[in-house]
Amino acid sequence: MNPEQTIYYKLELYLSKDLIPEMIELATSLGACEYDRYDHVASYYEIEGCWRPSERSNPVTGEKNTVNYGKEYKLELRCKEQYVKAVLGALRKKHPYEEAVIHVIRLDNHLFE
Repeated sequence: MNPEQTIYYKLELYLSKDLIPEMIELATSLGACEYDRYDHVASYYEIEGCWRPSERSNPVTGEKNTVNYGKEYKLELRCKEQYVKAVLGALRKKHPYEEAVIHVIRLDNHLFE
């Protein structure tokens, strides 16, 4: 790998549709969502899932001790390595879920260029 090669990560988070513009704007303001000469770049799509809040939880949606099923959205964005920690912190702080599900996946596209 070229020592000057930029390392990118894909951030995936689950949320309600109404939060998507706000989360993209927040991530963009912190340096994420860039692709070459473009910024404010993200993808999102509707998904279905299930969750069971335990007795110790304080769920935003769903009933405790019951498997709940519902629809939400998965938001995907790209982030340079040096911004990941700040972007994650901001997204978690803004996210309304008791436990925001956010995946951080290293992108190794540069290995195949």
